[in-house]
Amino acid sequence: MSNRSKYSQKLIDKAHDLAFRGELSNKAIAKKLKLTVNQLHHIIYKKNDSGSWVKEMKEEMKNFKKPTITESFLDFFIADKFR
Repeated sequence: MSNRSKYSQKLIDKAHDLAFRGELSNKAIAKKLKLTVNQLHHIIYKKNDSGSWVKEMKEEMKNFKKPTITESFLDFFIADKFR
């Protein structure tokens, strides 16, 4: 028996991405993807995404450097509004 889904992996990834961002309600996401709310619910809660966004997020996090307390302190006092 085949384990194929009637939803493409691209659609599943898009649904997970939009839901994870939290900018749109599930109803708005369903409308955008031309799905019913029940279909979207099934995709979000029953189907697994490909995990490609995890790889992208790890790459972004590598490039992000959190400033130290000293750097933050100096940036605050070096700001143009204090000159």
